[in-house]
Amino acid sequence: MLSLRTTTLLTFSVTFIWLSSGFTSIRYDDSHDNTSGYARFGGNAFIRESETISIMEFNEIIEKVLEHEGGYVNDKDDLGGETKYGITKRFYPHLDIKNLTREQAKEIYYQDYWIPSKASKLPEDLRYAYFDCVVNTGQYRAVKILQQACNNKNTFDIKEDGKIGAATISACKKLEADRFISYRILFYSLLISDNPTQEKFWYGWYKRAKGE
Repeated sequence: MLSLRTTTLLTFSVTFIWLSSGFTSIRYDDSHDNTSGYARFGGNAFIRESETISIMEFNEIIEKVLEHEGGYVNDKDDLGGETKYGITKRFYPHLDIKNLTREQAKEIYYQDYWIPSKASKLPEDLRYAYFDCVVNTGQYRAVKILQQACNNKNTFDIKEDGKIGAATISACKKLEADRFISYRILFYSLLISDNPTQEKFWYGWYKRAKGE
């Protein structure tokens, strides 16, 4: 686990790299990410009848995401601290990360990532690619990538503000998953261009973006 970047503009406060199971994840700690930092345990408490997508689909998607995130890692050089299933001590300081269960991690991802990301409101073929990007890069960055892809596709433009609202959701109606993935890969390319030391992570990011 290595630090990627410790400074950004107003939007971001800290950026970190996580290394897990051969994949590298990027997290942006920013004011647009609605991650409360509080776990909500209690069996199936994370199931909400108001969700338009079944919990079965969420479970299918999160299993793929967890494969990328990997298990327990405690690298002394990682500013994020202990990490398990992609859940870090930095963002969840009150948790016993080492003993975090898979089900607890899934509950965190449902409450703090899935619901705020509004992934269930996107076309079905976009949901996995978008949600994995939310987990990997943070919601603000993932939404900006989504908006950039929409503006490339559509004849009308939407604001690229990193906010997932009605305009962005509507603009996604005919967006192809491959087009979104291509813009996610473009983001990694530009990141490496800005910081060549990160090129060693390129192949892992590329495979993850492609869903491999």
